[in-house]
Amino acid sequence: MNYYRSLVKKSRLYPVLLLEQIFPALSRHFFLQIIALVVVVLIGLSLPAQASGLVAGLLLLTLALFLALWVLELFFRSYYYESIITNEYGAEDIFTFTVGRILFQVRDNRALEAFLTSKIGEEVIRRLGIHQTIVDQFLEKEYQPTVEIFSFDSREVLRLKAMVTWLWQNHESWQRWLAKNNLQQTDLLATVDWVIRDLETEAQKKRWWSRENLERVPGLAEDWAYGGTYTLDRYSQDLTSTVVADATAGSARSQEVISLETVLSRSREANALLVGSDAEALRNTLWQFARVIKSGTTLPTLRKKRLLLFSVANFLATFSDRQGFELELGKALNEAVRAGNIILAVDNLASLLGGGEGLGSDVVAILEPYLAANQLQIIGFVEIDAYQRLLGTHQALMPRFEKVDITEVGEERIMTLLEDLSKKLEKVNKIKIIYPALREVYQNAEQYFQAESIADKAMDLLVEAVPWVLGHGRNLIDRSVIQELTKEKTSIPLGKIDQAEQQKLLGLEAALHTRVIGQEAALKAVAGAMRRGRTGIRNLKRPMGSFLFLGPTGVGKTETAKALAATFFGREDALLRLDMSEYQTGDALERLIGSFGSGQPGVLASLIRENPYGVLLLDEFEKTNTKVLNLFLQILDEGFFSDMMGKRVNARNLIFIATSNAGAKLLWQMVKSGRDPVVAKDEIVNTLISQAIYRPELLNRFDEIVVFHPLSENNLQAVARLLLKKLAVRLLNQGITLIITDDLVDVVVREGSNELFGARPMQRLIQDRVEQGLAEAMIRGEVKSGSRISFSDHLKLTVE
Repeated sequence: MNYYRSLVKKSRLYPVLLLEQIFPALSRHFFLQIIALVVVVLIGLSLPAQASGLVAGLLLLTLALFLALWVLELFFRSYYYESIITNEYGAEDIFTFTVGRILFQVRDNRALEAFLTSKIGEEVIRRLGIHQTIVDQFLEKEYQPTVEIFSFDSREVLRLKAMVTWLWQNHESWQRWLAKNNLQQTDLLATVDWVIRDLETEAQKKRWWSRENLERVPGLAEDWAYGGTYTLDRYSQDLTSTVVADATAGSARSQEVISLETVLSRSREANALLVGSDAEALRNTLWQFARVIKSGTTLPTLRKKRLLLFSVANFLATFSDRQGFELELGKALNEAVRAGNIILAVDNLASLLGGGEGLGSDVVAILEPYLAANQLQIIGFVEIDAYQRLLGTHQALMPRFEKVDITEVGEERIMTLLEDLSKKLEKVNKIKIIYPALREVYQNAEQYFQAESIADKAMDLLVEAVPWVLGHGRNLIDRSVIQELTKEKTSIPLGKIDQAEQQKLLGLEAALHTRVIGQEAALKAVAGAMRRGRTGIRNLKRPMGSFLFLGPTGVGKTETAKALAATFFGREDALLRLDMSEYQTGDALERLIGSFGSGQPGVLASLIRENPYGVLLLDEFEKTNTKVLNLFLQILDEGFFSDMMGKRVNARNLIFIATSNAGAKLLWQMVKSGRDPVVAKDEIVNTLISQAIYRPELLNRFDEIVVFHPLSENNLQAVARLLLKKLAVRLLNQGITLIITDDLVDVVVREGSNELFGARPMQRLIQDRVEQGLAEAMIRGEVKSGSRISFSDHLKLTVE
């Protein structure tokens, strides 16, 4: 006998599974509706006195059939709704109803095939973004059927996720097939969770007779027992009448909402102060709490409450004098007390206190008796910086509040929110959203945007994807849609690498060499970082790349950064630059991340928020303050830091290039003794550590320490020729042709190069002697458009 069929027969669920197999629910419902219609018609025909006995007989037979079917339906519901959907399984069940449906279909012990062809399996595959025809092709051509005996812990009820995990682990052909479709085990199992949760949610909504659903139905005129809040309603939004009841609100609420419920259910001084990094996170918590109240799953003392969100901005905008402000505030609060069922959420408590103070009013003194009363609960919103500056040490106010910290929503909760949002967007817009798209939404929101709340940015991104996909004539939101939308919003290349970008990435070293002479090790390191970053195999929790360029001045360190910005990012202004020698004093850290006391934003924080993608050059890195070096310990390791307001700054899409002249003397000594500084990099690094120029933990944070060697004679000639070519291009735009001769190159190198300053003095020589003489000749009219000019070895100008 089939192993799985025998397993099904051992389960308590076997009778209901057998019924479902023989007479599925959809068929039962269809026949019940038809028979009910026939019964109604026959009752109508039997009402007249002259109705025949045949009609009465048919009516009785039809009623009997209807009752028989209804008994079968009640039998099914007694299992399905009262124990299965509520997840109240026992050991005698062996497995869940969903798993039982699949096992009932297994033929020849081929459990994987049964799962993929089951209704629940088809829904999982659809949510993964794979068309059913591709599944059919897999089963026909790639699937390698074996005698599959599913093993599981008999002490635990077998659930679908555990079954799918076993199938994935024991079918290499399926693993390869999923990988070929860019799917991993985590995607598969998360999609199973999503599908099962949707199934349970829909079934719970159908259990209208359950206590939870009945409690959500508002009673007749239940608000008549409470007083009106006419003044308060002018400045407030009633969230409990605005939100839509959610059947899963009770089970899905966060720890912050649970803490909020606990505080508000106290008998006295039941006031909460929500403290978070941004106002949006605070509002999200309050909306979630409103859904819990609306769903009827909150604590009993809070079930009949009205949750009002008081707009401080609207209230303050109404008054310009102290008397009107205090009278209206007192009137609104008195209405809330008389009503007896109000939870008042003040959306910006710090602004209310500050606004009142500006009018000469002591708001704390007005609020104090209401905060102490038990007829009114108050929820105050305050962001972290305002809490630390204004409220944290307020001796009169803080004892009346219980602080509830609102932390950033975790990945699991964000994915659940996206799944719930997807269902609503699909229903309204007649589109399809697959799980890989949601994973891409979360990853992009975290990686590529500077939003203070990842959850808000993720949900915004998914909502924005709907008009984008509809505008492109499509009805499926998949990974490519999210990648294209993110690319449009950030200018960061994502998605498939096209041929042009492929050529640019593979030829990056050669492109950089058109601007940087020599320094092969540096260019190779930078180009490698760019390729790793574009393909996504780098550590996404760190910056795109981080390098410490060591070497004497004038050897190409800064030029390499400029060349990278121009070559890879397409524009030289993608290079951000900070002269770290300007940040040596004790206030250097505050100047970079912002000053809490003065409220001034930080240079580094503002620079990265405005330019999140590019190259950040840190010139003369060794000269900066120790506190600043400690800041970069975190940035280089984690890819972010917090500004003076405690708000996160994302630096994961930048390449950090720190340049340093430290060790230049040692480099020159090595060159003069015939040693290659690049090969002796470890000796140079050890010297920097021993001289306490850099700490070892900071050096270890860099992806690579690159040593730039002093330029050789051939290098200097190449640099001189490159500088002269740049001048020739500028002159050609004015119709003047500069002939670059070997004599000109030699004199620029001979008179412009300097052992200590490298190639940089050659630029000044060209500017002071070549460009200056040419400018004077142009003013005298000796050189004009169409002229061909050259310079002798004494830099004497010749016009042809």
